[in-house]
Formats: sequence, structure tokens, C-alpha cells
Amino acid sequence: MTSEKEKILQQVVEEIWNTGNVELVDKFYVPNFVNHDPVNPNVKTLEQFREWVLFNHKVFPDFHVTIEDIIAQDNKILLG
Repeated sequence: MTSEKEKILQQVVEEIWNTGNVELVDKFYVPNFVNHDPVNPNVKTLEQFREWVLFNHKVFPDFHVTIEDIIAQDNKILLG
């Protein structure tokens, strides 16, 4: 991972998803955040997103996200 976007994405995964540090959500997500995850269509606001992250950590205490592949082009990043 070499691009700045890839480094930011890795930081989001490590610091928010893998540690549950929702205090960093405002640092990485825009105020008009829109969730497009079909699994959780009721997560619409940043506050609901924070609650969702914390819920995952409560229900799955060993929750961990691993990035296998990242493709960054223009202003888009695809994860695999």
C-alpha cells in the first residue's frame, strides 16, 4: 500500500473497526455520510454508524477486519 488514500483506509480499518475507537469517526467520515451497506440499511447517520461499530465489538469481542486487496484509482478505493 503506497498511496495516501490506501494509508488512510488502513488507518480507518485499524483504528475504528479493529479497535472500536469511534471517537475517530469524525476525523475520517464526512458529516453528510451515507451508508450503502445493504446488510444495515437503518444505519444512516454518523451517530448510528458509531453505534453499529460499538455493537459489533460488543457482540463479537474478537471482531477484526483484514484488508486482503486494495485497488485505488482516482477518488475511489475498492476493497477485496
